[in-house]
Amino acid sequence: MVEEAQREMRLMIYGLQPTVLREKGFFEALETLCELFGARYQLEVTSLLEGDETRIDHKTQLALYRVIQEALHNIVKHARATKAKVSLTIQEREAVARIEDNGQGFNGRQAKSSGLGLAGMKERIAALQGDFHLAPAPGKGTTITVRIPLFPPPGSSSSSFRP
Repeated sequence: MVEEAQREMRLMIYGLQPTVLREKGFFEALETLCELFGARYQLEVTSLLEGDETRIDHKTQLALYRVIQEALHNIVKHARATKAKVSLTIQEREAVARIEDNGQGFNGRQAKSSGLGLAGMKERIAALQGDFHLAPAPGKGTTITVRIPLFPPPGSSSSSFRP
């Protein structure tokens, strides 16, 4: 019972305190988030994080963290999934995140009448000039793909960067 309470408290702290991104680093914060969801909800969550996390500014890290958090929450709440996979690849010009589950999926009409969670995710990504793509497959699960453009760091030569 105490262990259950500790897991719940950790999940709530990770949900409320974005400072975890600064304290632990972006990749470690995402790995911990996935572990907490897995332990708390008996969901097999795997994470694959690749690239240089320092290429992403704090605002983008926070948006990606919150989108992944909301996607995992939706998987637990709606998908009836047993497995989820979170992948994030940081490339030269973009960051690509993908959250997949093996749940029940849903149809397009359900997505249009969905609540604030999906709308909030879309707004966060749009604010970063990114793309949000939802691919539900009834009976097979759902995949969310997010692409966020990365711009050259301040002070670097922009002549070698072509968006």
